[in-house]
Amino acid sequence: MKKYPIRISISAFKVNSKKVLDELNKTGNPILLTRHGVAIATLSPPPCVNKRDSWLGSFKDSAKIVGDILSPLSESLEWEVLSETD
Repeated sequence: MKKYPIRISISAFKVNSKKVLDELNKTGNPILLTRHGVAIATLSPPPCVNKRDSWLGSFKDSAKIVGDILSPLSESLEWEVLSETD
């Protein structure tokens, strides 16, 4: 049987689940869950996921600018709110 650096009872896991999962995420070492000293499950980190350092730039090269983006879409006279109808 494979040796696990961390063995924890299921009752202790219930009480300290957040702390245990944080440790799992930090170290990446699998954790063996036991009930009455008998192994019942293992916790292991998820498969590698490409983590970005930041969300900034995540949409780079995903859009294309077509045409003039600075000039208005329509003339200001076409807008009711700008027309002088008193």
